[in-house]
Amino acid sequence: MSDSHELHLQHHYRDMEQQHDAAKLGIWLFLATEILLFGGLFCGYAVFRANHEDLFVWGEQFLDERYGAANTAVLLISSLTMAMAITYVQQEKKRAALVTLGITFV
Repeated sequence: MSDSHELHLQHHYRDMEQQHDAAKLGIWLFLATEILLFGGLFCGYAVFRANHEDLFVWGEQFLDERYGAANTAVLLISSLTMAMAITYVQQEKKRAALVTLGITFV
């Protein structure tokens, strides 16, 4: 697959190497913050579940597996149609892209 844009040096970098290094550092910082965020959320969940197991047992009676399955199906199908729309845009198939975007938003 060929890119339709050329890489160019942004005005605030000395050279392409510095720009590339800054981009790599940015990605690593983003990943580190995501690990900290979700690590904290999972730890909080584990502590709460360990300390209040009775609440989780009580709450399970209100859950319906069909709603969870339907939600999962909607998320998977919308991800698929969004990926298809991106592919159609890259192939310059405007009508197909609009149709799949419409399906995604429904």
